[in-house]
Amino acid sequence: MPHRSGAASTDLALDAFAVLGGDATIHVLCPGELTSAEDKALDRLAGSLPYLGRADSLCDARVERGWTPSSERLAVPLDLAEDTAEEPATVNLLAPHLPLDVTALTRRPAEVRAARLLYPPGSRQVPYVVPPHERRQPRARRSVRATTSAVTTVRLSIAGTPQPRARDLVTITDALRAACVKALTAIREGKPAISLLAGKDAAGQPLEGHQHASFLALTENEYVNGLAIWAPGGLSNDELQALTRLAGRTIGPPQGVPGPRDLHVRVTGHGGPELLPPSLTGPATSWISMTPFIPTHHRRRRQSTHEYLHTEIERELQHRKIATAATVTQTSRPEWALYTRCRGGGDG
Repeated sequence: MPHRSGAASTDLALDAFAVLGGDATIHVLCPGELTSAEDKALDRLAGSLPYLGRADSLCDARVERGWTPSSERLAVPLDLAEDTAEEPATVNLLAPHLPLDVTALTRRPAEVRAARLLYPPGSRQVPYVVPPHERRQPRARRSVRATTSAVTTVRLSIAGTPQPRARDLVTITDALRAACVKALTAIREGKPAISLLAGKDAAGQPLEGHQHASFLALTENEYVNGLAIWAPGGLSNDELQALTRLAGRTIGPPQGVPGPRDLHVRVTGHGGPELLPPSLTGPATSWISMTPFIPTHHRRRRQSTHEYLHTEIERELQHRKIATAATVTQTSRPEWALYTRCRGGGDG
């Protein structure tokens, strides 16, 4: 998310937060005794608290008098923690200096940034000890396990700023294919081998029978909200491993080609064709292209547009061992002119 105000900026800041669940309860134990006026003020403050930390983190706060913890799992300031043989795990929390400087603590974020301060004046970092059995182990990178059943479909999430539009889907899927092939080449250390991701055999020749991977963009409301790879021939384990390597990288078109860049993708599921939307795999006698049809051969001289498209569609159907089309209707879609031409040459 942008973190500067005023002049336009492309700088981004990490939007980090903790997800505790919609019914989570956080208790804050306040030591000491409050006066009657302080107790009443705390009641009013808790009742008027609309959110905790973030405006979208709605909360319901109240004062519970006489509350006692159900266990000893308490995070306490480091200077109040008991001595242990091992080095305690700590986390820094922002706390105010005492006595409170209300004017300083209520300064607007823009004023704090203008003063080149990271935190409001009148505040300080207090290290809290994390209870040992509350510590969370680092999450291991998720990888696709070796499987004995053929994996023909892989679903991937996609994220970018701004969200990629449907008119760029040809550019996006081409960039996804290039990234997959590059990752697979690194895993295989450049050794020649058949690759369904690249659609080529060990000699570098195109595969026949349409068992290789198709790279698909899933769209909704004119935006790309997911990706899918469908390989009827079944992906090998090293090809699946190549897909997991994309999690730590970004994809985008090559230099000089317009289109969205710095897109983050990662595997969200793998299995059979049931992972694909029914609209892409269900039976039908009539098909309407939702994106521009891209012929694979040049148009012959004196060949009409209708004849050219009819021949190319029939050729595609024959490759897939599907009965040739009886009729082909060409429709006019002005918005298709906005789709990006991705490559002028190179691998197909």
